[in-house]
Amino acid sequence: MDTQQVDDIEKRVQEAITEGAEAAAAAHGGNPEFTVAIKESLTRLGKKLGYRVCTTLPNIADYPEWLWDLTWVRGGDKAGVFELSDMPLAVESEWKEDFGKEILSDFQKLMVARAWLRVMVFQTPNAEVKMRFDQLREAIRTYSGTQPGDRYLFACWNYDPAVWAVQFERHVA
Repeated sequence: MDTQQVDDIEKRVQEAITEGAEAAAAAHGGNPEFTVAIKESLTRLGKKLGYRVCTTLPNIADYPEWLWDLTWVRGGDKAGVFELSDMPLAVESEWKEDFGKEILSDFQKLMVARAWLRVMVFQTPNAEVKMRFDQLREAIRTYSGTQPGDRYLFACWNYDPAVWAVQFERHVA
C-alpha cells in the first residue's frame, strides 16, 4: 500500500460521497435514496480506478454485497472462482440514528476489515457530530485488533438546516 495512493483514494471517495449525498438531497430523497446514490457514486469511482465492486446494485456492481455494504476488491478468477488479492475499500452505512445499537454495531464490522481505507457513512444532527466522531475513534482505540496505520474515513450527513452537508473526519491509528 502506497500512502500517496491511499491519500488520493480518500480524497476521491470524499468527493464521490459528497456527490451522491448532494444528488439525493436535491431530489428530496430519504434514507434509501441516500444509500443508493452514495453506493452508485462509489461504484462508478471504484470501476474507474480499475477495481471490482461488491454491493447491492445488480446492474452496475461486479459482485453482490459481500461482508460490508460496499467493497472494492482486486483479484483474479481461477477455475471460475474469484480469488481475493487485495481490498482497497470497505464501506458501511447506517442511516438509523441509534448510535450504540445501529451505527456502532455496523462500525465494528469495519474494524475487522483489512482494507486500505475503511469508511463509515451515517447521519446525525449538528450538535452530535463531534461526539460521534470521538466515539468512533474511541472504538478504534479500544479494539485490540487495531494496527498502526489502519485508516478510517468518517462521513457524517449533518442534516441541520444550517449545515445540510457531509462532514468528514480522517483517522489513522
